Amino acid sequence: MKRLLETKVFVLHAHLIAFCLAAGVAFHHNIGGLFDGYDGSYMLVDALTQRHSWRDLFDLSSNFGQSIGSIQLTVIVKLFPFYWPLFMFDSLVAAKIAVYLLISSAMFIATFSTARLFSTSFGAALTAGWIIGVVATPMIQRPVFNPIFWIAPQSVLILATPPLVFGLMQRIGQRGVATDALCCAGLVGMAFYILVAAPAQTLLIAPSLVPYVVASLWLSRPRSQFFRKMLVISVVIAVALALRWPWYLFGLFAYTAAYLYGQDFTPFYTDPSQISVLFQNWIVGPALVACAVGGALASCRSPNRNLRVGAWMVLLIVAGILALRVAFAIYLHSFRLSPLYFEIAFWPLYATYAAVAIVRVGGVVADIGPRLRISRSTVVVLRFVLPTAFAALAIVRLGASPVSMPFPFPPTRPPIVDMLANQTSIKDGARFEGRVATFFSVDAAGSAWYQQYDQAVRLANETGNDHFSLGLWWFRIPTLFQYNQFSSPAMHALGRLSLEKFPISQERNVTIYTRPNVRILQMLGIRYVIMPSSSGRTGIERQTESVAGETLRLSELEAPNLGTYTPTVIEHQANTGAAINRVAEDDFDPKTTAVASDDVSGPLVPTGQAALYFSGEDLRIVATSVGRTLIVVPREFSRCLELQKVTAGSPSLHRIDGLLTGVLFERQVDAVLAFRTGPLHRPTCRYQDYREFAR
Repeated sequence: MKRLLETKVFVLHAHLIAFCLAAGVAFHHNIGGLFDGYDGSYMLVDALTQRHSWRDLFDLSSNFGQSIGSIQLTVIVKLFPFYWPLFMFDSLVAAKIAVYLLISSAMFIATFSTARLFSTSFGAALTAGWIIGVVATPMIQRPVFNPIFWIAPQSVLILATPPLVFGLMQRIGQRGVATDALCCAGLVGMAFYILVAAPAQTLLIAPSLVPYVVASLWLSRPRSQFFRKMLVISVVIAVALALRWPWYLFGLFAYTAAYLYGQDFTPFYTDPSQISVLFQNWIVGPALVACAVGGALASCRSPNRNLRVGAWMVLLIVAGILALRVAFAIYLHSFRLSPLYFEIAFWPLYATYAAVAIVRVGGVVADIGPRLRISRSTVVVLRFVLPTAFAALAIVRLGASPVSMPFPFPPTRPPIVDMLANQTSIKDGARFEGRVATFFSVDAAGSAWYQQYDQAVRLANETGNDHFSLGLWWFRIPTLFQYNQFSSPAMHALGRLSLEKFPISQERNVTIYTRPNVRILQMLGIRYVIMPSSSGRTGIERQTESVAGETLRLSELEAPNLGTYTPTVIEHQANTGAAINRVAEDDFDPKTTAVASDDVSGPLVPTGQAALYFSGEDLRIVATSVGRTLIVVPREFSRCLELQKVTAGSPSLHRIDGLLTGVLFERQVDAVLAFRTGPLHRPTCRYQDYREFAR
């Protein structure tokens, strides 16, 4: 038995090494497919800029580089070991290949483990690992399967978490209480890790775990094992409730523009291919599901109970997908969240039963081999060696033609970007010198987002920088534009009223501004505006670039709010909506007047001197005055904000003008304004933001 185990371990390592070698060659050829497209480049920019910043590993901080300080993209790359090569390699190509080798290896092992947990044969488990490793990672030129891992490598959590949870659940009740306690701690620890490292993934992972948990309960023997598993599940739920994790998650997703203003956004998922890989145009997805169904049908009456339960899981999941497809055609027509994201958790299960079907076919070959006078060794080669070798050669061959990026990356520093990087770049200890807003020409016909995107791509291809989003964020230049699923509903409301020339349907996760309203831009801390010269003139011209016969102009606005607005007149409004409506009125002057819903006692005097400085990912406020003063900080207000390292002035925080942060102090203030929320630190503060805004 020990020798057999050692042999299997050796074979597993041999397959994993062969897989990594083939994958490494394929990734090198297909380097453009690693962090592919706009979304992939965005993830890469965010990951690389995080190495220059300090943040609490267990808390979310704000992203002062986008909009007016919304929640950071909720992926803390330092907590993902497969992202570490980005910090270790000087060569971006080598770093990207290393990242994807780690991810693809994790997918191979997770799929192999899933197959073994459902008691498939060792050969079938290896085959399943190869299947997912080949089709789901960017080994070949174009996606023949869903390209989620091309653009969002952290989605490997959705695929890898279920076998870990299922494995822990299977251990419960098999030994003593100590083992049950360790498994319970493991489940709580996994939940905590996901909530910290990538909380947005929790919304996808949690529902996808239900079939695996149900299967584990179904497999409970004897009956006492079932009750012990239920006890552990109850403890995990009790811990989550005690730590307020449901409120933490709900607050993150509820206090967003897409949730509170859903009618303003274009339906994003309107194609049946977003339901399942079964309905995708590429043949691999439907073929994989079909093979999985075939393997599941062949296993429904297997004497192996684990294999039988897994088979029924596959059949029920596919039946649910078909029912959802019918409902989509008759009633739904679009989804606010793609069901396919949840299906990622079942891909290892598909591969497992597809491998079962393949091995069954191989078994038929083995059975008829003697009749055809085929030796046993030849049958082994046909069943295991040749398929692996064929897969490796196919990967290398199909990956020979590289994918081209939609725009140059890393971006360059043309004159406008160079000036902005020197003037406004986010650096620890540097003074906040304002944000940048880019306005492209947009008409009412067609998608405003794709019109902007096409112009940004054209700029990137002609100058090496899009002057809009990724090209500016790479150099840590703060922008009014944001690409974020947690965009502020207050900022969205003000943008609709003041920064749009005409009503447009917004795309999910992005902001589209078409009207350079100088008064509002100044209030939000916008110092520089980038516009084509054909769109008119805003501010004082500071730099120009000639692009394809057109002049791109960088202009500077006079006296923007750099933490320098200290109004002395307070108007009271009952709620946030009324405050934003008042701010949007043309006669409102944010330099002298502020709108508040709580008590901002006076009399107030303007500040003598005020400045904002970057302190890690936070802002340090330094100001003096001759009395009581209100500083309007150009960043979003939230109940997750807190004042740290306060040395004087007894400052307090207030929601001002419906969406900005007011700091009220007496004579002097020196403090750090920090945004902090996490599963252990103020987990309900975003929920409080939602409750206040929803009123």
